[in-house]
Amino acid sequence: QEGVPVLGEAHDDALGQDLASLLPGDEGKQALARLKSLDVNILVIRPIRDQMQFDRKVIVVEAGKAVEILFDNTDIMPHNLVITERGAMAEVGMAAEKMGLEGQAKDFLPDTKKILWATRMVNPGQSAKLSFTAPAQTGKYPYVCTFPGHWLVMNGVMHVVEKGQAGSVAVDAPAE
Repeated sequence: QEGVPVLGEAHDDALGQDLASLLPGDEGKQALARLKSLDVNILVIRPIRDQMQFDRKVIVVEAGKAVEILFDNTDIMPHNLVITERGAMAEVGMAAEKMGLEGQAKDFLPDTKKILWATRMVNPGQSAKLSFTAPAQTGKYPYVCTFPGHWLVMNGVMHVVEKGQAGSVAVDAPAE
């Protein structure tokens, strides 16, 4: 399938751009313009196979804007995607580790208000979607996999920025 982009691997994190690029010429540009007018930020995040890391260490969303994240588990083990309150990554990660045997039945999601949004534990080859409105308060909101031991390395940051500022934030390129 040479020439067909892999969804979510575009540098700008826009699923719409990936899809629009599949259409010929002006048709793709028109489709992208229509998608952007929907005012929903659509992102794809995947684990890097055999590395316990997300393929994106940083994502940028606008405060108060609708967001959809497709978590596509391309790894060989189960993972989840958990977005926490600012500064709460370690607290949530350690709480998940303390869940013991009951953790698996609860998708390693500890009972805490520090978790803003979370997927279930997603098995290899499966995906899950998070749909939410970005926080109104700007800042850096961690995202993490809470499977025991993963949170220390399998994490990233969702930068919530003022409306119209998404393109002005320096973002690391997706991990290879």
